[in-house]
Amino acid sequence: MLGCVSANDEVDLRAKLGIALLLFVVGLKLDLHIIRTMGPVALATGLGQVLFIYVVGYFITIALGMTPVTALGEAGDAASLGREAIEVLVKGGSFIAAIGLLMRYVLTPLLHQLARSPELLVLFAIAWAVALGAAGVHLGFSKEVGAFLAGVLPYREAIGARLVSLRDFLLLCFFIDLGAGLELHHHQRLRLHDPVL
Repeated sequence: MLGCVSANDEVDLRAKLGIALLLFVVGLKLDLHIIRTMGPVALATGLGQVLFIYVVGYFITIALGMTPVTALGEAGDAASLGREAIEVLVKGGSFIAAIGLLMRYVLTPLLHQLARSPELLVLFAIAWAVALGAAGVHLGFSKEVGAFLAGVLPYREAIGARLVSLRDFLLLCFFIDLGAGLELHHHQRLRLHDPVL
């Protein structure tokens, strides 16, 4: 707004990394036991909410005078919606299963070796978060989802404690990028001598 900072690709990249790293740190704090016990309930609640919104939206459009076909959308679109939902479930389930297998058979032994050097442990954690963020984008999810799932690692306390300052710096870049993108223009100025209508 003041012209002191301008948005550019480097700041934007750091901003995106900051958000992804923030969600990675949040993922580090996840309790897997709670996920196992509450996961089915959360999934059922989420699907029920989507179904409820869809049904209520259908009846609202009917009440507004639309035909049932218009309210439901074209038949092809309704079928494609179902296909997309199944595709998301399959991709998401495969993504989580692949992460689980890697964690059990590859990453846990590797992290036991890397834990001897805290610097290598942190570097690997950042690379893992970026890699899963990219994998999330490739699968049609967001980089934030991938980075969040990457946080399910051993040595979470050690990694999280060392990432706080880097996370804060990258989040600062996010807010700088956000502020640099603001455009506040006064399209109309108050003219004191205009007659009151």
